[in-house]
Amino acid sequence: MTNEEAYNIIEQLHADADSKSAQLAYIFAMEDLVHLDVEQWVERKPVDLMEDFMTHAKTVMTAFIEDKYGDNSETVDALNDLKRRMLDTTKAMILYTEYWWAVKEKVGNG
Repeated sequence: MTNEEAYNIIEQLHADADSKSAQLAYIFAMEDLVHLDVEQWVERKPVDLMEDFMTHAKTVMTAFIEDKYGDNSETVDALNDLKRRMLDTTKAMILYTEYWWAVKEKVGNG
């Protein structure tokens, strides 16, 4: 399978998605296909992919919290926003895994 074929599978899965979670999952999947050959991508364990995803999310959330608390923002507002962001990230990871699995099945190793 080529990276273009993998791209097309993800495009079809993503076609009707309009949530922030879906957009984030799409971006991560496309970035992985840019940096890895599709054969390398589908050989990675889902847990490794999820760990990479969560590492990035933690970095982003840490910067967000520093920005919020650095300006003496109210704790409740910051925590509510962080909670929302964490849920969006989790939902995005679920979609990302679905995209990965669909491509892996097409490769024949699913």
